[in-house]
Amino acid sequence: MKKIISLLAACTLFAVCLPVSATDAVTEDSALLQNSVVEQTDPYTFYFVPERTYVSAEEVQAGDVHIPTKVYIKGNTQPIKQITGARIRYQSDSSSLYFSNSSNILSTTDMYKQSYSGGSFFSEYAMPTCFGEITSSGTYTPYSCAPLTSALLTEPFSGSSIRSDGAGGIYFTRSYNKLVDGVKTWISNEKIEIPASDLQQNADGTVSFTYSYYKQSAEEQYPLETNTCTIPHYDATLPAGTVLSGYHDAYSWILTGTHAQEGVSFLGYADEFPFFSFDIVIRQGTPNDVYTVSFSETDCSLSTAAHTRLPLSFVSTSITVGASSATITNDTSKLSTICAFAENDRPLTLSQYSNAAITGRVTYTDNVTKNGYLLDALTAQTTPAALYAAATTTGYAIADVPFYCGDAAAPVYQFNAAPYTKKVLVGKKGDSNLDGTVDVSDAVCILTYYAKKAAGNTAKLNDSFTNDQETLSYFLSDIDTCSQNQGADGGVLGVEDAVQILTHYAKSASGNTPIWNNRW
Repeated sequence: MKKIISLLAACTLFAVCLPVSATDAVTEDSALLQNSVVEQTDPYTFYFVPERTYVSAEEVQAGDVHIPTKVYIKGNTQPIKQITGARIRYQSDSSSLYFSNSSNILSTTDMYKQSYSGGSFFSEYAMPTCFGEITSSGTYTPYSCAPLTSALLTEPFSGSSIRSDGAGGIYFTRSYNKLVDGVKTWISNEKIEIPASDLQQNADGTVSFTYSYYKQSAEEQYPLETNTCTIPHYDATLPAGTVLSGYHDAYSWILTGTHAQEGVSFLGYADEFPFFSFDIVIRQGTPNDVYTVSFSETDCSLSTAAHTRLPLSFVSTSITVGASSATITNDTSKLSTICAFAENDRPLTLSQYSNAAITGRVTYTDNVTKNGYLLDALTAQTTPAALYAAATTTGYAIADVPFYCGDAAAPVYQFNAAPYTKKVLVGKKGDSNLDGTVDVSDAVCILTYYAKKAAGNTAKLNDSFTNDQETLSYFLSDIDTCSQNQGADGGVLGVEDAVQILTHYAKSASGNTPIWNNRW
């Protein structure tokens, strides 16, 4: 620790030796950091990670194809704001896709050891989730969560799964408050039955029904209202008690128990563990095409103990059925490079880094071609972590990465028939000098750059860097806003970035496992 203190003192001495204008800026910014509370301004991001994004024509002819998919929440883990609730709803652009097997925990028969950014723990759950805690005994415990059907989104605290009654009808249970002779009364586990005769068969193959419910309001008036619900995938022959497959398009988590008032933080990185999992199901006989699964943004929320909602952004995903290749006809993303963190072990998809329209023509195995939007369907079939591990350079990776239309069997080409690639730059977050470690020298690198800029001079993080290296170094140094293009997109390097790197290094040198706010 003495070494850390002396190094921090050296950085302070470095600031004293800066030009006057730069020194004033350093001192002012440092004081601001000491006396302010950092609030979350960047949005949290909901995104899907399907086990795969491609299905062959032969598979869908043989039967329904299930693709296990996890939902993650990426964002800043450091703000004082504490999470008390999360709700999502997602949807497909086609009735050929439905959803099933919603689950936030998958039980195992034995305890097993799990490693993560904060150390390790033992768990009897095959899939620890982002909202859980590690007890003093080193055992993982999930905070209570439950899948909800969208039919009951109007009653987020009391919904249950919809089940078959064995005779073509359905039923579900609910618990709620209502007024009985003017007195607030709690009704527990009331069974609501909808007989087959009350189910409306729709032309698109869906089934609808209407039911009444008591709206749960803060004013405690509990008015009686009605709701019409549509079931996208319904089998009237299901045995009694069977949860309806394909109606798992919503999920709600409300913190209860001892932590309900103060809220909880994410377990590890904000995106280290999934929120929950479900299956994207492609129906038997689904035509060749690109199918998108997206979040219903108006039905998604992430709330805090202060009863405020955090800002959100969303990344959709696509499943390609029967594609053999694709050709880009219009790429408005203008991404010459993609910067990524070596800590990111998620599949690399273009939609993570751009929301621009990319259109193209897909050729399928039956030689039929279709035009459409392809952004969500473009995947690199690798991860930034894998690119970093395979790099021949020390401390960073720079590679031209080909993209595919879902699967490596479906390559993507530019209009001139050249492979569609992006230059991907990968390094460790905070590693400004690209030497493979995060330490005081990286903070000094940023302070030197900042001093030159503050004095009105031209500045680079390293005069010997190529433009690609400089772009990557800027991205890794810009701790809070992660600029992809040397500040052209609004990211600014300052004293606060150096302070965060020094803090990260101090924790690491003390034997702790420091956690960055995000690792995407």
